[in-house]
Amino acid sequence: MDREAVKPCTRSKRLARRLPQRPRRRQKGRPDVLSTLEIGAPRLFGPMSHWHPPWLHRTLSALEVRKSERVLLCLSGAAAIASAVRGLLSRSGGLTVLENRWPTSHDVGGGFSNTECVVGDVEPGLQVGRFDVVIVNPLAPPPRDAWIWTDFVARHLRPGGRYFLDLPAPEPAPDALAAANDSNLPCAATIASRFQGPPVDELVAALKRSGLRTAEALLGTQLVPFESPYDVAHLLGTALRLDADAATDLGEALARRCKTSAKIEIRMQRSMVVGMR
Repeated sequence: MDREAVKPCTRSKRLARRLPQRPRRRQKGRPDVLSTLEIGAPRLFGPMSHWHPPWLHRTLSALEVRKSERVLLCLSGAAAIASAVRGLLSRSGGLTVLENRWPTSHDVGGGFSNTECVVGDVEPGLQVGRFDVVIVNPLAPPPRDAWIWTDFVARHLRPGGRYFLDLPAPEPAPDALAAANDSNLPCAATIASRFQGPPVDELVAALKRSGLRTAEALLGTQLVPFESPYDVAHLLGTALRLDADAATDLGEALARRCKTSAKIEIRMQRSMVVGMR
């Protein structure tokens, strides 16, 4: 797609650009997305857009997304997640995808008539609109204060709207970090410094201070199945922008620590809060 075709998004104050839409014929008889969404071991040798967290099904069910609602999906980086959300909406509903890079925004949300792609970031100066549902679920965002995330959610929710805030916990991938430390890998410092978020109790307190009616912490420790330790390394390497050699070294370190190169389960710890304005 030609970059010159990108037009400024007048509803956003900073960094927001709307991508042109490419109409796509709606398929008749499409099955219900939640009933068919695969929640087993993700296949990760390929684009990160194939990733979807195993708790996605439960989250979307809890949010009770209605067909005619407007949904904001922020920084997920995964087309599979956007597809699952879009499948809950009718033609009268709409999905807005916010990503901080133009190619990612187009890859995640492009090609559908009821999807708007916006380039921007979660920051105090950005205003995309008001939505019925806001989902913020970056896998590995840059470290930010809790109030930046919670203020963004409150600012984009209409009264009565629901939200799901899913961020890395202070120790989001303990198994991967331990494997990197065991092998004295340079990427251990990157995992420790760049792949971490605020504690869940800090998020809950900040959400309540932002004027949101409810803020309920969810179980944040998950055992996530992967096809191999190298799939874990591929996911983290893509999210943290490690080079190919560093990701390969991390995969080998995980294989040594887990004593297998076959299917494994890795602990991932998230700070997850669901609630309503």
